[in-house]
Amino acid sequence: MTASIRWLWRGLVALLGVAALVIGAARYVRVRQPLLDRVRAFNRRHLNPLTLGIAGRRGAYYHALRHVGRRSGRVYTTPLEAFPVGAAFVIPLTYGMRSDWARNTLAAGGATLLREGEALAVTRPRVVRLGAVSHALPLVERLGLRALGIGELLLIERADDTAPSAS
Repeated sequence: MTASIRWLWRGLVALLGVAALVIGAARYVRVRQPLLDRVRAFNRRHLNPLTLGIAGRRGAYYHALRHVGRRSGRVYTTPLEAFPVGAAFVIPLTYGMRSDWARNTLAAGGATLLREGEALAVTRPRVVRLGAVSHALPLVERLGLRALGIGELLLIERADDTAPSAS
């Protein structure tokens, strides 16, 4: 990894850490929603374009979700975390159901998850509580989600997989 890419990666991780701290702190503040809206706007405008450069590639921590806008019909790509749970994936709803990607995926009944350089068709999206799938998540992720007050996740199944998933 070249020095400039390493510097960019460290800066990105630092920004994500600051965003996580702000979200975590907002959990204990009465003005949580307005603060979350500002963080979401900042991430959409500044952080997401940076993260999209690596999201979904082989070896990248972040995945990318391609979804179709409910009203516009445009195709959007959003960087996010997705954790495998059996034959499905769960995506933390960091901002709750205020996220356009979550509402678009639910409305369309599916999307495309870019993961490890592969485009996976996903279907049957539904919101699940953290407790229903926490057993399948790595301990660090489980603790992080709880610390940030994220109790809901979007569960999506691989479209080519017929095995039942956790719900």
